[in-house]
Amino acid sequence: MDGVRWAMVIDMRRCIGCRACTVACKAELATPLSVWRTWVKVIEKGTYPNVSRSFLPVLCNHCENPICLRNCPVRATYQREDGIVMIDPHRCIG
Repeated sequence: MDGVRWAMVIDMRRCIGCRACTVACKAELATPLSVWRTWVKVIEKGTYPNVSRSFLPVLCNHCENPICLRNCPVRATYQREDGIVMIDPHRCIG
């Protein structure tokens, strides 16, 4: 898999802000109750009565040089050889 990078693709035209992606991420990673690794940003534009609301899911981008690796105080965050960013739940402090 030399040179191949994984990515997550979201069709923003279909996002309704239901936050199912945040719940799925939480369930998959078994994060504690107060911890969220995915969230949905609500963007409101305009002034009354011409107001619009859109949603922007914010997820791990599995960056080539992730800042979260450098900022993790207990080194619980690491990157696999294939580029996937992982978190060791036994070392993570929050």
